Amino acid sequence: LKDIWTYAISGNHDLPRGAGEMSALAPLSSLQLREIPDLVDLGFSSLDGQLALLPYPNRAQLAAGLEDYHKLSPAEADNLVAAHVTSVLRGLAAQLVPSKPSVLLAHIAIDTAEVGAESSIMLGRDITIPLSAIPEEFTFAVLGHIHKPQDFRNYGRPNVFYCGSIERLDFGEQDEEKSFVLLDLEAGTWERVPITCRRYKTFHCALSTDSTGWYSDADPDLAKDAICRIVISRPEHVKPDTDAMQADIERAGCWDFRGFVEDVERATAVRSEEIV
Repeated sequence: LKDIWTYAISGNHDLPRGAGEMSALAPLSSLQLREIPDLVDLGFSSLDGQLALLPYPNRAQLAAGLEDYHKLSPAEADNLVAAHVTSVLRGLAAQLVPSKPSVLLAHIAIDTAEVGAESSIMLGRDITIPLSAIPEEFTFAVLGHIHKPQDFRNYGRPNVFYCGSIERLDFGEQDEEKSFVLLDLEAGTWERVPITCRRYKTFHCALSTDSTGWYSDADPDLAKDAICRIVISRPEHVKPDTDAMQADIERAGCWDFRGFVEDVERATAVRSEEIV
C-alpha cells in the first residue's frame, strides 16, 4: 500500500472548534491532509493529473481576518463567505495546466443539490454557492458535504457530482443506495460502486383502537439487523402499548431501536356558547 496516496480535506465536522485545537483528521498521519485550498500535481505518481483541494470554509478564520465581520448580518456574512469560496475556485482553476486532466475535491454545498427528506445536513445556516461557480476547466468536480449521491447532468454538468455518504446516517437516507466513486482520468469517465451498509427501517402503525400490533405495513422480518423506529398514527383517545411494541420489534431482530414518532389526531375544540 506504500504507493497508494490518500488525500483528505477537512469537512464542516472536522474543523477545530477554537484556537490551538487541531482538526479531527490531523492525528491520521497517513493522510495527505489539507485544511486550506491547495493544488497538487500528481506527476510523482502513475497518474499524470492535477488535484485541487478545497476544504469546508472556516468562518472563524475569515472572521479573524476581517475587521468589521461582526457587524454583518447572518445573510451578509454567508454571502461574503460564498463570494470568497467562488474567488478561491477561480484562483485554483487559473493555475491548472490545460493539457493535464484535473479533479476538484471540495466540501461545499451547491444550490441545486438535493438532500434527504429528513436529513439534518443542511438545517440552519450553510454556505452555499451556485453550480455555475464550479469552473468548467476541471475534468471532474467531486463534492462532499451533501449525503445524497447525485450528479448534475440535468444541468449540463455531468462531471460534477456528490459521492454521497458511504453509510446511512439518519432515517432520511433509509431508501438511498450508498456507494463510492471510481474516476478514470485517462478515459474521462466515472462510475458508482454500490456498498452494502446498515439498513434503516421505519414501520408505520395506524391505530383506531388500543392495540399493541405494529406490523401494519410490513413484514416484521424487515426489522432484522436494521436500525428501526415506529411511526404511530392514532386518535387522541387511543393509547398504544409502546413497551409491548418495542419488545416485539426487538424480538424480531432489530439491531438498534430509535423510538417512536406519533402523529396524533386531536379532537376539534368546541366553543362554549355561554363563555362566548
